[in-house]
Amino acid sequence: MPVFMHTLSIIKSPERAEEITQDVFLKIWHYREGLDQLTSFENYLFIVTRNYTVSELRKKFIPTDPEVDQAYSWTPEKQLQFKELSSRLHEIINRLPPRRKQVFVMSRFENKTHQQIADELEISSGTVNQQLMAALSFIRAELAGFPELCLLWISLGFIFF
Repeated sequence: MPVFMHTLSIIKSPERAEEITQDVFLKIWHYREGLDQLTSFENYLFIVTRNYTVSELRKKFIPTDPEVDQAYSWTPEKQLQFKELSSRLHEIINRLPPRRKQVFVMSRFENKTHQQIADELEISSGTVNQQLMAALSFIRAELAGFPELCLLWISLGFIFF
């Protein structure tokens, strides 16, 4: 019930909240073998729920239809601003320690799962999780004074929370 209520409080649609709740528990069932490594199942459940909910909101607010994208075409000024903000964001990411940056890039830019990263780098999935949380914490702190970078961060499809 907490998963459904949390999702409903954000999505405001009982039908969609129910679907997300089902998706969350399907994901947990799919990755059930790795659950014994968790320090807190409740935190994991909250994070999975939040990520699915944010993804749903992103689908709602970021157009994916090419015709809609053309309607929102960027002016040269907006393109320049995006390039500058993107450059700043990459500067922040480049200041991460090497291993943390590697884990972050594999997760966020190469779309690899925690387990895939762990296998490739020969580290535990718990270490992958710790490195990602530390990277996100650092990036969040660096973005705190730049709301336009926060919006860029979200528009690029990254979970900001």
